[in-house]
Formats: sequence, C-alpha cells, structure tokens
Amino acid sequence: MSTAPHRARPPTLDKTALLHRERSEESGFQAQGLHLVSRTKSRLPSHAALAALLFLGTFALYFATRSPSLDDFDSFNFARAIDHFAVWANQPQPPGYPLYVALSRLFSLLAGNQQLGLLLVSALGGAIAVAVLALIGAEFGAAWAALPLASMPLFWLSSAMALSDAAGLALASVATWLVIRATTDVRWVVAGLAATGLTLGVRPQDAIVPGGVFLLWTLPRMKRLPGWLALAIGAFAVAVLAVSIPVVDSLGGPAKAYAAMAGQAGYVGGTDSLFARPLTWVNVEARLAEFGSVFSAYFGGPRQGGLAAITILAAILSALAIAARTVRWFALAWLLPYTAFMLLFLRPDDPRKVLPTVPPMLLLVAGVRPRAVGTGLCLAIAGWFAWSAFPLIQTLDTVKSPPEQAAAYLASNFSPEDTLVVAGSSFNAIRYRDPEFKAYLLDVVDQATVDRELGSGKYVNLVLLDKEGYSPPESFVGVDTRTFQRDPLVLPKASTVWLAAFRPLAQLRDRDLALPAGPVHIGTKEDVRYVTEGWYRPEQIAGVTARWTDRRTRLRFWVDNPANATLRLTGVAYPPDQQLTVSVNGQRVAQLPMGTDWSPYEISVPAAAFKGNAINVVELDHSQSRSAYDATQGLSLDRRSLAAAYSSFEVVWQ
Repeated sequence: MSTAPHRARPPTLDKTALLHRERSEESGFQAQGLHLVSRTKSRLPSHAALAALLFLGTFALYFATRSPSLDDFDSFNFARAIDHFAVWANQPQPPGYPLYVALSRLFSLLAGNQQLGLLLVSALGGAIAVAVLALIGAEFGAAWAALPLASMPLFWLSSAMALSDAAGLALASVATWLVIRATTDVRWVVAGLAATGLTLGVRPQDAIVPGGVFLLWTLPRMKRLPGWLALAIGAFAVAVLAVSIPVVDSLGGPAKAYAAMAGQAGYVGGTDSLFARPLTWVNVEARLAEFGSVFSAYFGGPRQGGLAAITILAAILSALAIAARTVRWFALAWLLPYTAFMLLFLRPDDPRKVLPTVPPMLLLVAGVRPRAVGTGLCLAIAGWFAWSAFPLIQTLDTVKSPPEQAAAYLASNFSPEDTLVVAGSSFNAIRYRDPEFKAYLLDVVDQATVDRELGSGKYVNLVLLDKEGYSPPESFVGVDTRTFQRDPLVLPKASTVWLAAFRPLAQLRDRDLALPAGPVHIGTKEDVRYVTEGWYRPEQIAGVTARWTDRRTRLRFWVDNPANATLRLTGVAYPPDQQLTVSVNGQRVAQLPMGTDWSPYEISVPAAAFKGNAINVVELDHSQSRSAYDATQGLSLDRRSLAAAYSSFEVVWQ
C-alpha cells in the first residue's frame, strides 16, 4: 500500500519561549517594564482587595485622628475660598488650587462645615495615596510599600490637616499608576497625562511625579507611540486649561494672572529656593543639612540629623536601589526629578514639601529580594513609624494650633469694640475666627494708619501677635503677654505664637511701672511693661530666653525717690567690637564695650540722672548692628538689624 509522502509540520509555537525571545530583542529597560506589568496582571484582583482594605482602614484612621483646628495660614485661605473663590484676595493664595477648592467645596456641602470638608478631603487623599501605592507596588512585586507610608508620621499628619498635601499626592499617585500601565496598553497614557494635568489644580509641584515617570520610565517602553502620544498631550493640555480658567478668571484675565504667578514665582525664588542665598558651598551644605534634619525627624531619628542624616539616607537609598532590581528604575524615575526640584526651589522649614519623595523610597525597601526580606522590612518600618507618629498624632488630635489658641484667647479676654489687633502668622486665624475685631496684617501694616486708629481714642487695647514689625506709640504700655505653643514637629510654621497686649499709659497708675525687687527677666511676661521701641520678640538665643534689639532701644520704669544706683544688664553683642552707650533721661552715664558671649554689665548711675515720682527712660545706644543674613553670607535668612540681645536688667539702689 502506498503512502502519501510525509509533510513536515511546523513545530507548535511555545508562546512562553516566543515571548522570551521577543523580549530579549528589546532594550533591557523595555523588557523589564513589560515583564513586570504582565507578571502581576493575573494577581490584580487580590491586590485590588488589599488596596481597598488599606483605603478603608487608613481613611477611618486619618479621619478619627483629624486636627481640631485649621492649622496653617493657608488653611484659612482654603476655608474662605470654599465660600468665594477669589485668588486676587488670597482665597486661596496663588496659584489658586482650583480643583482642590472645588473638591473641598463639594465635601463641605456634604459635611455642612468648611473645616470638616477640608479634613475629609485630606483623609480621603491620604487613604487614596496609600491604596494607589499598593497598586503601583503590585506592578513590581512591592505592594507592601503602602503599609509604612500609611503610618509615616509626616504623611499621617498631613492626612489629618486641612491642607492640600495629601490630596495632591493622591492625584499624582493615580496619574502615575495610569502612566505606568501605558507600557502594556498605550491607551492608558491619555488618562495618565490628563490626570497629570489635573494635578496642577490640586498641588502643582506634585505633577512633577507623574511627569517624571512618564518621561523617564514609560516613554522609553511604549509602542505605537505617535498617534496616542499626540492624543495624550492634547488631553494634558485640556486638563491644564480646565484648571487654569477659574484662576485666570478670578485674577481678571491672562495678563493679571501671569503677573500674579510671576510674582509668586519671584517670592519663591527670593525666599524659599537655594538661590535666595549666595550660591556658596557652605550654603549648599547648610541646605542639605536642613533637609537631612527633616527626613531624620520624620523617619523617627534625631530632630537635628543635619548633613550626616542626609548622607546616611543617600547611602541607604543607593544600597536599596542595587538590591531592589525589579523596581529600581521606576522608583528612581519618581524620586530623582522631584528631589532635584525640592532641593533647588522648596524651603526645608516646611517639611510637607518632602512628602512626594517618600513613596519611591518605600518602594525600594519593598523591592528588596528575596521578597520575604522586603516584606519584613516594610512591616518593621511601619511599626517604627507608627510608634514615632503616636505622640505627634496625639498632640495634633488634642491641641489646637497656636494661632487658633491665640484667636480663642483674644475672643475670651478682649472686646472687639475697643481692641485693635496687629498680627503676622495669626492674622488669618483672627480674621476667620474673630471677624468682628479690627485687624491689620503685620507684614504689610502701615504704621501711620494704625497710629491714627489708636490716636482716635476708640481703642483702649492694642494686641500684637507673632513677631515684631510694629512699634506701639509711646503713649501705650504693655500690660499682658502670652505664649501659645505646640510641638513644632506637628507643624513647624506658627508653632509658637507670642501675644502682647498694650493699653494707653494714661489709663495706668504711675506706680504700675515700678520695678520689682530683683531683676526683670527679658523675654518673659515680666518685661512687657518696661520694654518700648527697638526690641524684637522674645525668643531663645543660645539657649537663653531673651530679646534681640535694634541699634537703639529703650526701657522705662517708675522711680519714687532717686538715689545713686547700679544698672545691671545681662547681654551679648551680635557684631564684634560693639560699643554700648547708656543714657538715663537723655543724660549719658556710661560707655562700654560688649562681648559676643553672654556677660553681666554694671553701670553706675548718679541720683541726679533720675527723676523722682516720675517715669524714667533708659536708652541703650549701640555703635553698630548687622543682620544675620549679612553676617553669615546668606546662611541665615534673618534680615533683622541686630545689635545685641539682653536677658535681664535690674536697678540696685545704694
């Protein structure tokens, strides 16, 4: 029997081998991205369940531990913007945050309260950021990175305050998750870039995160690029336009909007950025040290970790990047662009600005192999973070911010009918909580206008808050002072608020200005009656409670029966080679050198220099003054004119 000739059959294609062969022809980066995403696709439902559990748990946690106050100067701007969006009136401040305000308005309507609405947005934002980090981590086998993020002290604090940080990081994380999925399905890039554009309307600098990931990680791995990329760029432009229109409209048109944004950029460049100081290696080191202290404090280390802390952190991250091969390039694409922006332009004394750098650091931890090691590290770090966060969260949850404390004290102890307020960082709290009080912002106050108000006779109380910048008239004398405080790690800005109350001198008895037995401790409640012009706010100076002075300053007090006396001062000069001239009632009584270490100084004053049964004035005239900015070549941004500091004075009668 004949048989048909045998025909060779093509071998059955081994899809796994084919896929492996195709990947080997691609670049290492592209192969890595496709492999990682496809490898976790089948496990997406389980990771979605984990993300859902993390979302529900963290939202409940953040909302339960929310702040009882509006904590930041900007928080009050956001609260007022809910009723009336007016960027020109700092409701809110530029760049306007229109999408964040819209979300806050929606949740405020649901909650029936502006503060509660803002806190809901923060708690939801924090919970979303944690859940999305779990989904992002799942793409690389590093889902457990979300757990230490949830308990990280700075992130937890930000998720329980009425600020845009948590919401901004949440939207940036969503945009990043969408962008990385475009490596397997290019259509996701449209949604990813649209979400990146919307991030500009919540917290503009956070858009650097998905933007950097797209350019450095996703774009090199994308296929079928040109058409979809054009569509994605269009979606980004539409999103940017959507969040820009309300801001431009509020500011009165494109030209005014551009001027406002340029002004804001100029402010950042002149106060926050590295370039606000002379660009010297000393200043670069100092800036790195400040950021090092931020990371150290909120990672549970020393509060002043300094340059050593950021050096150690950089070394640890480098080691983690070597060990975490699967997530290495993605984490660096997230971390490096924002870190560069942060170091160059953001201020280290506002720790919330470092938040977007935290998730990629934790991804590197979770990506360590073997997987059990990475997971174990995440669990251990989460526990350490929770332990470190507990006292800070307890403080946040139970202690109102110092500006809120000051506003409550003002309302309880003064009447709006006869009280004029001049405030700095507490101005927004006073205006929002105590709108019936007449208040001026210290940073832009017109001294002549306030003096006219006080000269009208309507006001019998003048309340100064926060810092120097306005000198009460000679006809007013200090009668009360208070200091409101909270742990600065909860929120460094306005963590201490100083209040001083003044009344017309004519309303006091002359003997109310009599000196106590013993020294008057400057910088405490004891000094408020006696210090007049030329004194700065109370503060800690080299560990001593004291006040800095300008070049010329005055003390005043009541004298019954004049006699020969010794005036004892405890002070320290700021510029070297300082000369102090002391006059009593216009009569020079001494001239002496001052040193740059705390020292006692004794000045003999003859009885003839005093006035009996009268208020006497002691004038301290210093030969020179200098700002800390000039003295440190920009290392300090304190531009006050400083001559000397004093911690006490005493008149000893002979």
